[in-house]
Amino acid sequence: MITYQDIKAKQQLATECTQACLNKVCYMTKKLIDIYVRSLKLSSGNLCDAVGDKHPYVYITNGNARCSPAEIVTGPDNITYFDLYTITDDDPHHPKAEKIRILMNVTDYDTFDVTVAGYRVETFRAVDTDEKIAEISEFIKNDIIMSLNNSSLVGYKIKDPIYLWD
Repeated sequence: MITYQDIKAKQQLATECTQACLNKVCYMTKKLIDIYVRSLKLSSGNLCDAVGDKHPYVYITNGNARCSPAEIVTGPDNITYFDLYTITDDDPHHPKAEKIRILMNVTDYDTFDVTVAGYRVETFRAVDTDEKIAEISEFIKNDIIMSLNNSSLVGYKIKDPIYLWD
């Protein structure tokens, strides 16, 4: 016979599993951002706007608000999403950024499927190593370049095009 204590224990186990999943998502998000930022080889982690305030070159949002990896929420379908912004023009008066949507799905204890949706959409399966995260990082940077090329080519011819695979 199932008792209330059995139900309560099952609920506690479910809560612990959910928290463990959130911790993994937070860890993977932080790792992805760290590897991505390092790959950009920025001279400074922040840009300074016209009034002297500092802003990061790379940041994430969860919906409309800027957030940290610890503030990302996983939906009932165990898929987490956030928007990754990269400053592409650090003009103090009119900075510009490109947005990339990232979706993460915990597939098992240490593995994620990561979908990057920007100019193109690509899903990276069984992401569990720094090398695979670096591959995602390179895809994001190439995607930003492709998006900028596309937006700058409308009706114009660039003198010095950017080649991605030289």
